[in-house]
Amino acid sequence: MEVIKITPQGYCLGVTTALDLVKGVIKENPNKAIYLLGMIVHNNLINQALQQKGVILLDDSKSKEQWIEELHDGIIIISAHGVNPALIRKAENQGLIVFDATCQHVKVAQQIVTDYLAKDFDIIYIGEPHHPEAQGIISISPQKIHLVNQLSDIADLALNNKKIIVITQTTINHQTVQVLFDSIAIKFPTALISGEICTATKQRQAAVQLLKEELDLLIVVGDQSSNNANKLVEIGINKKISQVKLIAGVTELTDFDFSNIKKVGVTAAASTPPYLTNQVITYLKAYPDAKIPKIKLSDIL
Repeated sequence: MEVIKITPQGYCLGVTTALDLVKGVIKENPNKAIYLLGMIVHNNLINQALQQKGVILLDDSKSKEQWIEELHDGIIIISAHGVNPALIRKAENQGLIVFDATCQHVKVAQQIVTDYLAKDFDIIYIGEPHHPEAQGIISISPQKIHLVNQLSDIADLALNNKKIIVITQTTINHQTVQVLFDSIAIKFPTALISGEICTATKQRQAAVQLLKEELDLLIVVGDQSSNNANKLVEIGINKKISQVKLIAGVTELTDFDFSNIKKVGVTAAASTPPYLTNQVITYLKAYPDAKIPKIKLSDIL
């Protein structure tokens, strides 16, 4: 079985920066309570590894606003997906020490929104309804920021304001979003288009889309909750690859039948630790003689 490592893959700069920040905070504050406001990045194993180091994950059982209201002491870390900047100010006013790991691409999108709202624009935001990045941006001004995710959302959108700007979630599929851009341009011809998809996302998606080899199987190493992992899966399916499999790690290959697989490609989401991807590639290259290794949380960070 031939194994092809698709590059680029894995950590982007935003994820690396966020994780370096968290590890630095842990090291420098051994006696303080450290809270993560949501998953630092969309990888459950990373968050488990951080919890093993004593970090407290503030999950989706409450809203971010509710968590902030309940905390009055300790350190809180904003995830790479960002939050409404007003929430950061509120946390600081309550005496919390705030470390902001928001990805620079997300900060750029937030600044565009803030700037154009001040100019009395309506914002059409293309994103995933339940994604924390989208939720954080929309919360800046729910009346003036309009979420669209598919063509029917655009058809249902009624805006009287001719001052409109269109921006996107940074991890959206850069190929399928063009269809939405085109539809918006027809319905709202005065709209400004400002796609904010990050370069790393585009590069990882393009690496799969432009792959010349005919694969029998594409493995995407990433978390089920990762939007960019799911977009890589979507691209593989659209590319007509016979089998596309999203796995969190090598242990999910235990019962997979490779008997008819001659060529397998491996890529990884921007929030996937290289440790996990390397385990998968090592196993595949040694198949069928390799044994499935254990995943050690202590080796993930």
